Amino acid sequence: RSIISHTDWLKLLMGNFFVYVFYISLILLGFIFPKSKWVHCLLIVMAYSLYTMSYGDVGSDTMEYMERYEYVSRGGESSYEFLYDLLMKVCVNLGFPFDAFRYITAFLTFVGLEYTTFKLTKNINIVWALYLIYPSMYDAELIRASLAMGFIAVFLARLISSNTIKHYLICTLLIVVATLFHSSSIVYLIFTPVWHFIRKKIRAYHILVIFISLLGLYYT
Repeated sequence: RSIISHTDWLKLLMGNFFVYVFYISLILLGFIFPKSKWVHCLLIVMAYSLYTMSYGDVGSDTMEYMERYEYVSRGGESSYEFLYDLLMKVCVNLGFPFDAFRYITAFLTFVGLEYTTFKLTKNINIVWALYLIYPSMYDAELIRASLAMGFIAVFLARLISSNTIKHYLICTLLIVVATLFHSSSIVYLIFTPVWHFIRKKIRAYHILVIFISLLGLYYT
């Protein structure tokens, strides 16, 4: 068996120590300087790096996605949602490895999160600091769900300010796109009529009827 000297252990511990100090300091900077552009760039780079380097253990979802990507690159077919399969095939045809595909999916997800953050708050760094606190970045194995989440975040940000048919149609289109990345996103369709009813002050039992109807439609 390999033997690690006390000096090697000390170097390893000190290396991890400085990494943790930097990570925690970056989170604190996000709260102390909630509008700083420099801090914002550092938070984005850190979050993006953690997201794209998160692979998980053998048998994890990321490993399954990697194996499916390799299978498609050898001429196989995939049975995931339409847009996810389409994006995967485009990347395969361009000769991109799985890592590059992961960078692209992460970029699309982050665009949605960044748009939503700017849309809903001026203290954008606090939001990204919170992303670093919770395991949403360094345990990000659900690639399809993350892609869908990016579009759902944009949907929710736009829905809040929606008050016309055109706005509601755009919101619905965003959910359709999200659903074509991950089918579970279809449940968010209920948010549009509910929000409309809330704005119009429709009685609660009307919302309940719509919710039960759509829930039944989803499960059938």
